[in-house]
This record gives sequence, structure tokens and C-alpha cells, in this order.
Amino acid sequence: MFKKIFLIHLCLMHIVFCSDYNYLEDGLYEDFPKGIYQEDKLRKSEDLSLVSMVTVKEDELFQYKSQNIMWRDEAPIKKKPKPLIENTRKIIREFYSLNFTSRWPYGVIPYELKPEIEKDDFLNLSIKLAIEHWEQQTCLKFEKFNPEIHSKTHEAKLQFVKVEQGCYSEIGYPDFLFNKFSSIVTKRIFLERNCLKGQVMHEIGHTIGFFHEHSRNDRDKYIDILWQNIAFPSLNSFNFDVAGDILEKDNLNIPYDVSSIMHYPSYAFAINLRKTIQVKDKNLEFLLGNRDGLSFYDAKMANVAYKCDSRCKDSFIECKNDGYMDHKCKCICPQGLTGKYCENYIAKSEKSVPLEKVNLTCYFTNSLCSWIQEKYRDEIDFIPNKGKTFTSMYLQTIGIENDRNFTNDTYLYLDSYYVKYPDESAQLKTPLISIKTETNFCLSFWYHMFGNPMVLTGELGVYLHEPNLSENLTKLWSRAGRQNHSQTEWLQAQINVKVNSDFRLMIKAQRFNSFLGDIGLDDIQFDLGECPESDIKPSITLLYY
Repeated sequence: MFKKIFLIHLCLMHIVFCSDYNYLEDGLYEDFPKGIYQEDKLRKSEDLSLVSMVTVKEDELFQYKSQNIMWRDEAPIKKKPKPLIENTRKIIREFYSLNFTSRWPYGVIPYELKPEIEKDDFLNLSIKLAIEHWEQQTCLKFEKFNPEIHSKTHEAKLQFVKVEQGCYSEIGYPDFLFNKFSSIVTKRIFLERNCLKGQVMHEIGHTIGFFHEHSRNDRDKYIDILWQNIAFPSLNSFNFDVAGDILEKDNLNIPYDVSSIMHYPSYAFAINLRKTIQVKDKNLEFLLGNRDGLSFYDAKMANVAYKCDSRCKDSFIECKNDGYMDHKCKCICPQGLTGKYCENYIAKSEKSVPLEKVNLTCYFTNSLCSWIQEKYRDEIDFIPNKGKTFTSMYLQTIGIENDRNFTNDTYLYLDSYYVKYPDESAQLKTPLISIKTETNFCLSFWYHMFGNPMVLTGELGVYLHEPNLSENLTKLWSRAGRQNHSQTEWLQAQINVKVNSDFRLMIKAQRFNSFLGDIGLDDIQFDLGECPESDIKPSITLLYY
């Protein structure tokens, strides 16, 4: 009997361990993200990794069919849906058999770094930022492993391990049914050189017990899995399977969340950039693949699962409207709600700011001034940077080497080295600005676009929006492809702008399907009156959504 139980648990551990990565030929493929949606100025730039992107061209499939004996020669693969159970599940259940806990005791995760990770400043920073984010949003505490202390309270520790390729992890606190007399068990998170903050946050989610959001048994109400677009389905399809009872997950009455940090993006494991996940409500599609930070429901799930309100004197007080009490004993409210108990709604109307109260002249030394990183209508953010970009560092002959004055000051740039998807854009916008009368002003800035001359790496554009006159955007200026004559050169744009009502400006950088050049932005100047020398203005009107 004991042997049977042992084998069952061994199988379960194997299934859980394999739930986040896949061996394909000699390569290891894993979770990968698409950055979106959060206010932290570094958010979208921190979750990109070239090797984490798994897409396959259709004309290359035949070679894998002939080389991989596990390939199922079926096109398209059609999966029969598994029977749903009444309880949808997302996080590993609180107790294993024989009442062994699946949660890290006291919400404390002792951890250590393997020597090869300790020597890697880049990975160290990614881990540090990811841990800080989880600690800010939950009552979880990550402590450097101390055998004398933690051996008395824990039977497991977390270890960060560096690997050649992939970002993947094991799930949950170990089941000690057959391990009660062993030494401290090591649960591992495996990270390649380019695993960034968002990916580490995702893997930590697995470590504390989170499964993928799209494995929930109620997922078919919210998304469609396009099985025919999944590359190497015999190897990758399990990443999209609905989790059965064997994984024993519990959703804790938390609704399905397309913005979860545990959800795959639209093009996960895709053939020819065809969608593998389609959101039924297309207005929510931009939320998929978030690796910027915990969503509201991610944080709620962790706080509820680890009983973070148990230390609060007022833990019996119920937060309203789906809010929850955090480890600081305050109700955290969903977006659009406020109040001590999340009982009040926030007005949605956007207020304009008088022109004289905004600061649009900005050198990005310490802040973005009055400029704002767009949260919803783009996929990535401009990255504040000093010195060389990744492209310039690794490819050397292209990319940005320094700010426009070569003083090692801060500038913004759209990264092209860690391209995940073609046509991703970053948008920098002003607040809605009110004026009293028709106004002319000059907008000038310096830009850098020194990419490979053989490919069109991206476009930089300036747009005007006057919502009282039109819902559309007017493109005032744009440049595409290589513009600079040398890698050290920055160019100046000067644009005359005439406005008749409340307005906002938007600077949009969009990268195309190439990693051979960045787009830099520096020293924005905003002056009343006309420019000394204005660039030619294209007359193009675009929809504002």
C-alpha cells in the first residue's frame, strides 16, 4: 500500500515539475511573457527574452516531423474538452493527503542563490525586484536561507538556479508524505541569463502554489484555445490543457482573470505568429500575457490563500464589492472603487489640466515631468536609460551609445533587442490639457534611429488628440527606418502645433519585426509660438481607441 502511495505522489511531483517547461529536440522552452499594463516606469521593459519566444514558421514544420519521433502528424490537432467539475481551480489546495500543508509555513520562503547566479548582476537584480514586488503586494516574506533557523520551521527551501536556456520552476511547497525523515528539500526556480523581473515574478507564483490561469476548468467561458496553431502539439499541448482533479487546485472563489501574471499571452507556442489563445471578449485581449506585476486578483489570491489578514484585529470586517483585506489590515479595492470598505465608486470622467500647470519641457533626468506612460493602448513602455542600450552593447555597430549630449544623462528608448512580437509600441502622452483660446506652440525633441539600413526596424510618430472636436488622432510628424548618419548622432525634430480646444499630445514609437535598431527620445522642449524651423507635417488622421 505504501509503495502505491509513494508512486502516486512521485507521479504527481513529476507532473507538477513538468508543468512549466517543455523539452523540444535539444532546446528547452518555457513560459514567456508579453509586457503590458502597469504604472511602474520599468514595467513593460522588464519582461522580455529572445529565447523565451517560441514561434515556428509553417514551412519549417516538416523537418521537425521527420526528426522528432514524438510528433503527431495531425493537422489541425483537435482536442476533446475534458469534463468540467463544479469547483474551478487555480491554486494548489491547502493540504495534501494526511493533512500535510501545501503552503509555505508562516508565509515565509527561505531561499538561496546558486553561486553562478550570485555572480550574475543582471539575474540578481531581476530576482531582487521580483521578490520585492511579491512582498509589497502580499504578506509573504523571502528570507535568505539559514539552516540553524529555518530547519526548525521549514522542511523545504527555495533555490534559484542558473541554466543555459529557459525560465521555469517547480510548483508549491513539497508533499512530505514520504519525506518526513529526509533533510531539507530544495524547490527550484531555473533561470537563464535573460530572465527578467516579470518572468521571475511568474515563476515565484508557481513556487507559492499558483498554476496557470488558463488551466482553470472554467476557462472555456472566457478564452478559446486554437489548437491548430500550436507548434509541436505533441510536446506543447499539455501547456494548454485544462487541469484535472489530479492537480487539486482551488480558485478560492476568485473570478477568471485574463490579466493574471499566470496567464499565457495570445501567441504562446505559436506557428507563424498565429494566435493560440483567443479571448472571447476582444476588448480584453491586450491584458493577456501580463508580466509587469501582480494583477488585483493575483494579489488577492495570494493574500487569501496565505491568510494574510489573520494578524489583523479587524479581520472579521468584510471588504465590500470584491475587495480584500491585505497584510496591512486595509481593504484593497478593485479598480474603480474606493473607501474604507470599497463601498464607493470613483467617477470616470477625465479632468483636464490648465496649460500653465503642466511641465512638458522634459530632460528625463529624474522623472517624466508631466508626460505619462500609456497604460492600456500599447504593449510595452519607453525605458529610461543611461549609457548604452542592450542593442549597442551586444551588436556594437547599431543602437544608442549615450544621451544626446554624451553626458551619461537619462534618455528614453524603445528596446529592439528583446523583441517578442512585431508591431509592439510604446506611447508617451500628456494629460488632457485645457486652453482658453486658440494656441500655437512649438514641440521639439531629439531622437535616435540608427538601425540596420537593410531592414525597417521601426517608426517614431507624434500625434494630436482634441477630444472635443474629434475622437480621432491626427499624426503631426513621423520617421521610419534608419535616420541618423552615425551611431553617435542625434537628430532634432521641430513641430508646429495649433490647437483650438482641450488637447493631448502623444509620442509613439513602434518597432517592426526586427531586433536591429532602437528608437531613442531625449530633451523634449515645449514653447509657445512657432518653431524657428519646422519639420514638414504629414496630414494623416487615425482612430483613437
